[in-house]
Amino acid sequence: MGNTSTDFLTITEAAERLHVSSRAVRRWVAFRKIEYVKAGRAVRIPRSEIDRIVKEGTIPREVSGPEWWRRSARERSEAVTR
Repeated sequence: MGNTSTDFLTITEAAERLHVSSRAVRRWVAFRKIEYVKAGRAVRIPRSEIDRIVKEGTIPREVSGPEWWRRSARERSEAVTR
């Protein structure tokens, strides 16, 4: 019953499955909007997390835009946690 390599998706595979860009998935990981597993430098998204997003029909709120990056790190962090 242990996890196998098929239980996890790469960033690219997750992006393809959700029909979004790899950059969007990387942002979700960076801002902890999506569950992930990290082993060394490798980032993997559990298939169950992708299935949950598809089932709920919602994707994490996009964190982007030039005004976003002009904010201080503290302001960005506070905005994400709201």
